[in-house]
Amino acid sequence: MNDASDQSVKKEATPLVVGGEVSQPKKRFNKKLLIIAGAIVVVAVIAVIVALRLFFTSLDPNYLKIDQLDSQNTRIAKAQALARQPLPKEPRDLAMYYGTIASYLYSTKEYTYSEHYYLTAQKVANQHKLNEKEVNFYQGLSDVYKAMGNQQKADDYSGKAKALMDDVFKGVKFNGQPR
Repeated sequence: MNDASDQSVKKEATPLVVGGEVSQPKKRFNKKLLIIAGAIVVVAVIAVIVALRLFFTSLDPNYLKIDQLDSQNTRIAKAQALARQPLPKEPRDLAMYYGTIASYLYSTKEYTYSEHYYLTAQKVANQHKLNEKEVNFYQGLSDVYKAMGNQQKADDYSGKAKALMDDVFKGVKFNGQPR
């Protein structure tokens, strides 16, 4: 056979007869289709995992409480670790130290202790005449009093926080408009 006839034979694939049935030559799969199919499988597996998580969460009402308790324990541990450290020497750092402990305690709903540490932080800030625009705990105190049900004190401290913020942003333009 010559080269021309070899090429024509390669182009023309003849079906094979196997067991009386005609077998077509196998086609190669498209790589793009395989990638898309793989992605669909991955998305389906993720959907099943999410559905199972939601299912088991809905079965056990204490699951969310346990999750919340873990995060509260973490915050309490952070506050305790911070409280065990030596007190900072600089007044600003000391005020922030007390404010951070207060914040952790507030997040664990220990409002009485949170109030104590916020008041201590504000006292340090006032005694050392720290710049009120940089160091103040008025909003934290407002949140604590609101959580404790003392709306009058909550409003007082919220008003102080708002007045301070208005003073901080006095003359600052927002979207080209003076405040």
